[in-house]
Amino acid sequence: MFGGDVNSPFRMNRLPTKVTAFAILLGFQLGGAQSAPKQNAKATDGVAQFVQAVYSRYGPNGDPPSLFEENAGTVFHSSLIALALEDQREVGPGDAGVIDYDPVCSCQDTDAKFEHLKLQIEAANENSCKVAVNFTEQNGAQTPIVLVLVKENEQWRIYDIENHGRRGRPSLRAALEKEIQRLSEQNKPR
Repeated sequence: MFGGDVNSPFRMNRLPTKVTAFAILLGFQLGGAQSAPKQNAKATDGVAQFVQAVYSRYGPNGDPPSLFEENAGTVFHSSLIALALEDQREVGPGDAGVIDYDPVCSCQDTDAKFEHLKLQIEAANENSCKVAVNFTEQNGAQTPIVLVLVKENEQWRIYDIENHGRRGRPSLRAALEKEIQRLSEQNKPR
């Protein structure tokens, strides 16, 4: 009735409507594309600053971050700190448990200086991202570590550490959870 009647007031020219809809959609996409890089650049800058600040704490007379220090929450996510403390309780006194090294540098020697870090920030958004951190050890070996960062109270914090290097522990969080589960099953009264 409306589509075939030439004199109908409801007859629409479909081509301009489609073109107009496409133009509006394209405008939204272009507008979003222009603001997304700015947001991504801002997130990326904040991530790089946070990671550089963490590794600047190393070196002679440095104060490397620790999951067990009083102010651990300035570097680590509260849930990772809670896992580390629970693992320490389950393991008991006199045993280091999963964290028998410095997971942030995947090293024992915290006197190392990390002056030439190479950061590759992956999938940065406003609340989470992964950062591949590469540095050269004293023996010349490249050590890749992936920090999983999540915002907590509007600040970047280390949520997990994936070590793709010599330690063979793909995820600190997963290793802690696995050991806690194993120890809790082992310590259950029978």
